[in-house]
Amino acid sequence: TNEDLANAIEDEIGVKYSSDRKRLLKAPEEIAGNYIIKNGTQVICNGAFANCVNLTTLTIPNGLAIIGDAAFCMCDNLSSFSIPKGMTNIGNWTFLYCERLSFVNIPDSIVSIGDGAFFGCSSLTSVKLPECIMRIGDSAFCGCKNLSSVNIPDAVVSIGDYAFRNCQLDEKYKAQFKSRFGDKIL
Repeated sequence: TNEDLANAIEDEIGVKYSSDRKRLLKAPEEIAGNYIIKNGTQVICNGAFANCVNLTTLTIPNGLAIIGDAAFCMCDNLSSFSIPKGMTNIGNWTFLYCERLSFVNIPDSIVSIGDGAFFGCSSLTSVKLPECIMRIGDSAFCGCKNLSSVNIPDAVVSIGDYAFRNCQLDEKYKAQFKSRFGDKIL
């Protein structure tokens, strides 16, 4: 909120944290290279790193529990990301148009991937989903034009519309997806 930002504590490069230092509120769009998130941070707020086009990597502390919606959208140079162990959800539009994102480590604790979470991540070529994942949202991987392989674990009960539209999935994956979830996911 505006009140949170008004009372924020800034680090040495202008990244704003809540006064209790548990929430990373907003990073300046000029941030570049690797950024080390402060120990004790539990939440990366909605849109916190949005449009940080020169951000390439992040170092994330243990204990991070929540990554908000659109937290990293349009981080054009973010190339890899490890979602912390213990998190259960990847929010909506989290990595929207992170075009150079080629590797994402998704831990076994994740049970849900939000709508458009990886929309337009054109450098993703494969994704290994954890065995306990149950939900993949609408357009979750839509526009990942180089995505050719992805496993769909048996635990998945819901895949949203167009979750894999405009992907270059191998025909064996397309056939498997259609038989389990219908044409609307492609």
